[in-house]
Amino acid sequence: MRRAIYISSVLVAITFTGGQVASGQTIASGVKFGIDFSALPNAGQILDPIVQKASTESTSKVGVLGGGYVQFGFGERYSFQPELFLVMKGVKLTESANGGTFTASTAYLEFPLLARYTMPISLGSIFAMAGPTFGVKAHTSGHLDSSAQADFNIDNAIRTFDMGFALAGGMERGRYSVELRYTQGLTDAGTEVYPHADNIRNRVIAIIGGYKITK
Repeated sequence: MRRAIYISSVLVAITFTGGQVASGQTIASGVKFGIDFSALPNAGQILDPIVQKASTESTSKVGVLGGGYVQFGFGERYSFQPELFLVMKGVKLTESANGGTFTASTAYLEFPLLARYTMPISLGSIFAMAGPTFGVKAHTSGHLDSSAQADFNIDNAIRTFDMGFALAGGMERGRYSVELRYTQGLTDAGTEVYPHADNIRNRVIAIIGGYKITK
């Protein structure tokens, strides 16, 4: 997690630097935190060989995310918003023959680069965002919850780099905002250490609250 701590420190510096520059330009900065629901379809193809059990189905995993952003405005409605988040993703696998539940957890340092459109309304403003996301694996873990509980190292099954595309919409009032975001993975999250027939791509739905530090 040293890499996560280091980049988080850089994020704090960027956020407050954005605030200093904003006094003379249309730049804002803030922080965001939320809860996410992640899925990793076909993950059993790379995780079953590690657990040495066959899984019958996969379900979503609940996680959290947090980080900051800088918003560069172009006129009143358009802006470019780079972000840096620590995002907890993963999947839950139901093992066959009452073998329990295997939970795979992955943490990514994620860099969304979003185009934003804002429309004023009577209560504040509504906004829509879209753009690519680039993730770097920061941590992985696997845990089997059954009659015989065990932890597993799944790191060599998950690729270091992950790319996706995010769509989001929400409402902002004053310094506060709330948004709903969907991120679809575009790259295969599984490594070739465990050959798999299908692409394994992260999918995440997140509910995010934000606070604008400078505006």
